[in-house]
Amino acid sequence: MKVEYILDISVKYDLRLLLTWLSVPCLTTHISTLYAHVRLFGHIIEKDTIRNQVGCGGRLGFHWYFYAALERFFRYGPVGKKKRKREDKSSKYPRNTKEFEDWGMLIDTLVLDFQSAELELSFPPEDVTYRQWSDRHWGLDQEDRSEASETLSSYKTRPEWLCEYLMAWISGLLSMSYHTSQFGQPLYEHIGTIRMLVDGQLNHEFDLAARYTESSLNIEPWNVWRVSSEPGAIDTRGTGNHVARGTRGLREHSITPLAVSSSIGSSKRATHLDNWLVIVFYSHIVQIENRFGAKPT
Repeated sequence: MKVEYILDISVKYDLRLLLTWLSVPCLTTHISTLYAHVRLFGHIIEKDTIRNQVGCGGRLGFHWYFYAALERFFRYGPVGKKKRKREDKSSKYPRNTKEFEDWGMLIDTLVLDFQSAELELSFPPEDVTYRQWSDRHWGLDQEDRSEASETLSSYKTRPEWLCEYLMAWISGLLSMSYHTSQFGQPLYEHIGTIRMLVDGQLNHEFDLAARYTESSLNIEPWNVWRVSSEPGAIDTRGTGNHVARGTRGLREHSITPLAVSSSIGSSKRATHLDNWLVIVFYSHIVQIENRFGAKPT
């Protein structure tokens, strides 16, 4: 039986999120579609607010609130506040979050439909571009005293801009780079496809199963590690809608280290996502070797 959940995500002032479940027909760990209405309220984020958002290494913002909500759903589903096992209510110090029950939610298709719900404000003039809006979110217009910059926050955000921004950010996570792999891994493990809509029209789609199987990190000789043949190991020959299917409990399975050699070619087992950092690091070493002609030791 296919199960669909419907969620309302209200975004206020390009920053704060308010989540409301609209339809949860039953509690399950595998849903066919999670449909999220992403509704925008209020004006474009102000310069003073952004000044407190940016810093060394990047910025805070609605995209991290979005990720935090998604990560929590992966673990606990649509339920309310979780309690720790055997926790003393008077306890002053929180215990390890590993004591929470992890549901390991699987989503075949995540649909994000962006739309403006702000009725009092108007969209920016046509000559105001996405680049100007994006620069505001990165604090790049702090010293800009032009009329366009000073009046930007008197308008509401175009839904396609928020969609474009989040799409680029998700794409960065899925690239599994040194800095993003720890955030991209859960997306590959729990979601099959991400569809991003604007006012009900498809704007972009991520086929995570295809990206994983076609990735350069999933070909020889990059399979530095392989998952043992215990139940739950990923097999790319039967990924179906997503590589996450049947991987619950994967972290508990033993990992067998392999030397990088031609003998790995006999193994069709996909690389364990937990070890992508190792693979990325090794690929960087090979790049250094190719550039300087020195073999890594």
